[in-house]
Amino acid sequence: LTIKSGGSGQLVITVTPIGGYIGAITFSCGTLPAHVTCSFDPASLTISGAGPYTDTLTVNTGAAKTAMLQPLPSSGRHNGLLLAALVGLPGLITPLIALARGRRGRRSMSLWIVALLFLLGAGALTGCGGTSANAHPGSYTVPITISLPGAGTQNVNATVVID
Repeated sequence: LTIKSGGSGQLVITVTPIGGYIGAITFSCGTLPAHVTCSFDPASLTISGAGPYTDTLTVNTGAAKTAMLQPLPSSGRHNGLLLAALVGLPGLITPLIALARGRRGRRSMSLWIVALLFLLGAGALTGCGGTSANAHPGSYTVPITISLPGAGTQNVNATVVID
């Protein structure tokens, strides 16, 4: 199953009972990579004959849609990056001008400290980049357990490629 990071995909699982098994079977996923979830539809099947029977595994590689952050609408106010540049630029240029004029000593050191404080303030205004709530690209094994009450379990693996 190949899925784009942040998306979801489905895999159809075909179950064919052997030995005349009749009864319920349930499906579950084992340990999954970060930001990957799985679900089955239906979560269990009732086997009442020779079959075959199918179940659908859905693998989701991103945050739930209800948890997605949306950008705020523009209100005409200053852009944070522009504001940071306006605040930080004078603090960076002032000590460079002082050095170019040859002024040294305490005043020059004070100007560099002020410049550093302006840069730190500019960084605080622009905020942090954060991390994605989507699964990282790569190839993963999704362990699937098929349980038969009173009769044991069957383990199979699905390979999921996230790109």
